Amino acid sequence: MRPTLIAVVVATQLICNSTAATLKYCQEPNLQGDCQTVTVNNDGACHNLPSDYNDKVASILLDENSQCTFWNNYDCHGKHTSSRVRLTSDFGNVCQASCPNLATGCDWSSMISSYKCCNTGKWCAGKTPGCENVG
Repeated sequence: MRPTLIAVVVATQLICNSTAATLKYCQEPNLQGDCQTVTVNNDGACHNLPSDYNDKVASILLDENSQCTFWNNYDCHGKHTSSRVRLTSDFGNVCQASCPNLATGCDWSSMISSYKCCNTGKWCAGKTPGCENVG
């Protein structure tokens, strides 16, 4: 009986520690408009968006074993969102609870330039696991 238990534990660890993240990002809310799907290492490395998506990502879809954090500058510098998992249908509504000035807004759909991805349940993308708004 023990070998079965060990096999289940090993299989669970492999699933939860995926080495790759697949994300689809789109220029319109609800995964509409121009979209691109990429697969990146799930290791917390920084990835810059291509120039035609810089400051234009409005929604994303991530695979179930990944989470990503998004920055307002290239090379994962500047302010960042909280970790995003699965579907973010409208980056215009992300981080609103911590927005310092709702009059000027904290619309992340016009600010994203780079991102880091890692396995779910692990914070690997910044000094603070939460939003750092630019508003």
